[in-house]
Amino acid sequence: MEIRFEQHIAPYSGAFVAFAGSAVTAASSAGTYFLPTTSPLIGGVAVRAQSGGALDALALNVFGTGVLVVSPECIDDFGFRVSVFDRALLQGVSGLRRVTSGLVMRETLRAAAAGFAGREAQTLARAVAPEMTRRRVDLRRRLVSHAAGWIIDPRVFRWLAGVLVEAGMANSIGAGADFLTSVSATPPRLALLRDTVATLSEALPDDRGETIRRRLCNVATAALGRVEAMYATLRDLLTSQGMIAAYRDAVPQLFADLSTLRGWTRFCLLAREIAHSPSRSHALGDLVALAQLLTHKRGLTGDEAFLASALRPRLSDWPPEVDHTVYVMSRNERILRAEIILEVGDI
Repeated sequence: MEIRFEQHIAPYSGAFVAFAGSAVTAASSAGTYFLPTTSPLIGGVAVRAQSGGALDALALNVFGTGVLVVSPECIDDFGFRVSVFDRALLQGVSGLRRVTSGLVMRETLRAAAAGFAGREAQTLARAVAPEMTRRRVDLRRRLVSHAAGWIIDPRVFRWLAGVLVEAGMANSIGAGADFLTSVSATPPRLALLRDTVATLSEALPDDRGETIRRRLCNVATAALGRVEAMYATLRDLLTSQGMIAAYRDAVPQLFADLSTLRGWTRFCLLAREIAHSPSRSHALGDLVALAQLLTHKRGLTGDEAFLASALRPRLSDWPPEVDHTVYVMSRNERILRAEIILEVGDI
């Protein structure tokens, strides 16, 4: 058993797809992927996939600054009570031959549907999983029809359909002559992030100082810019075979942004919980910690470096009449249900 401490994590490169003529090959899935966990921890958990296939579990150091790194089998050594859902999710992700954000969500739904999450999350997961598969197959069919005559390997459309479903764009794309007319519709995750960033300053408590509020808003605004660019790129990929071929060198950044998209979704949902929290300072601390995990990389500067050193509220500041562990696990379970609903919208 080994526990490592990292003050900095090398920036993730993400998985990539290489377009060589008409050939398409999926490379190893090295990168960092956010997990929709339910345990009562600060910030969240991510997994880092190495190019050789090994996995590390990452969580903020509850005893100070920086990030703790353990193997997924040793998550108890992080220092918090691990939920059975998180154990099942980490076990499923650890068993993957390669990791992508889509496969992480598949394992999330599988763990919930198997009974490790709450009853409502179980019901949602059992309805969502087959619907996502159906949409992926249907979207691939529409892509092939749309690109009839393009000199593109069919595997490109399998990859692109999966990415569009992961990004929540499956329902935004029409069929036939209407294929591109509805692609401008705003995906649910992007709409959520836009709305959260627009109202974040008013939602944050002012008892931790104006500087941390301003810098947290700056980090969230920067994340929105990256997500906006990711969705714009995905729309561009649908316009012509030339756009697909020209984008091959930028695909790693798309996967890097996609791998943390659900982390920023969690950020938005946590921000909405602040007003209902028994302790607004603790709610802000959770939000800052999550932003730190999502932006952590080597050579932090500016706002991101400030968040990495931000002080977290003490547990003694929590209202004694409210059990902290019960509240946080209940809140995270509620957020998990909201995250599952965002996968397909109305079902």
